[in-house]
Amino acid sequence: MKEDIDGLEPAFHRIVGTAGTDFYGFVVIDRFVAGRGTGGIRFTDSVTLDEVARLAREMTFKFSFLHLPSGGAKAGLVARPGVSADEREQLFHRFGESIGDLIRDRRYVGGLDMGTSAEDLAAVMSGAGLPIQPGPKKSGINSNYFTALTVFVTADALLEARARRLNGASVLLEGVGKVGTHLLQLLGQAGARVVGISTLGGAIYNPSGLDIDAVLRARSEHGDDFVKDFPNCKQLPAAELYTQQADLLIPGGGADSLRAQNIGQISARWIVPVANICASTEIEKQLFRSGIEFVPGFVANSGGIFCWYLGRLSSEAREDIIRDRFKARIGRLIEAADQSGRSISETARDIAARNLVAMQDAETGNFWHRLAALGRKLSPGRLAYSISSRLYGGSWSRQSNPVVRAYYDARYFR
Repeated sequence: MKEDIDGLEPAFHRIVGTAGTDFYGFVVIDRFVAGRGTGGIRFTDSVTLDEVARLAREMTFKFSFLHLPSGGAKAGLVARPGVSADEREQLFHRFGESIGDLIRDRRYVGGLDMGTSAEDLAAVMSGAGLPIQPGPKKSGINSNYFTALTVFVTADALLEARARRLNGASVLLEGVGKVGTHLLQLLGQAGARVVGISTLGGAIYNPSGLDIDAVLRARSEHGDDFVKDFPNCKQLPAAELYTQQADLLIPGGGADSLRAQNIGQISARWIVPVANICASTEIEKQLFRSGIEFVPGFVANSGGIFCWYLGRLSSEAREDIIRDRFKARIGRLIEAADQSGRSISETARDIAARNLVAMQDAETGNFWHRLAALGRKLSPGRLAYSISSRLYGGSWSRQSNPVVRAYYDARYFR
């Protein structure tokens, strides 16, 4: 049994401030799991309640696909031009005050998103009357890297399923920011031929491949404008990146970057996004009908949240779990889609919907539902991990070995 998530309204939303004024924002909790919804705070001049609601739903799919114990949520605060650093801090502090009850009760667990920084999140928490929680610098976890890693692994698994390799494949990448920089490095290490890149400053294209090291140096020195005079390539408007010849397209921009106006011009055979909601479900269906395989963002970019659930593992073990077990999970997703004759997106949403029902039943279901949930927890892989951890200690349980990998398979990748 699965829940028709797409056909349901969000569980909760709140609007704060007034549209058209200096203070206007919203928080949407799509679903409550374990009593909470989790998702970052977006700060752009164009963010809308509808966009935040769609992103919150994407977060529900993201958590549910990997059996992560939270519902999806997202918040948005409309940015106004010319705001000073002090005014910005006051704006986020006020936002924290407005949604403070949700944060204090942990019904809403926020985080970073497009346009926000650790300082913004600290101001929100201060407004809510709470101290800022330890972030990536204190934890040693770089969530941007793990977002890039799951995108990379997803693309690798997809091409392997189609008897291809990333080595030698031509790639178009939108965005060379916190995630894109890591992704470029991973693609280069795999031998991919990155032929096109876009930033807010424009796009560059060279069918023979761009020098990734030179791109990263130029990006570090000149920011997004490095594309305006990068040598040995063709300069293009950013919007034309998608239409260039390549095997793989990696969208990393805002919402609905794939739309009716450009999908007919896309030559790429595969699309694996960094960005969330870069395509509506209708656009996904059109891509599928045209023979373009699209993996939804809630699958491909899930490393940004999943890495925190691997936080007790060593850095090497986190990397190994994603490169090995997450990749195998993507392979099973593609195989299930092939067997059903449906798109990867539709298959992934069905899996997420079934997982959501199972998690909700484990909390609030009848005796038989709870018994079934207990049976899943007592799987051989999880039992072996629990027993071995007691025998060999906590240090052993943080390393990558067959028992640890089997445990994470049973917990998150079934």
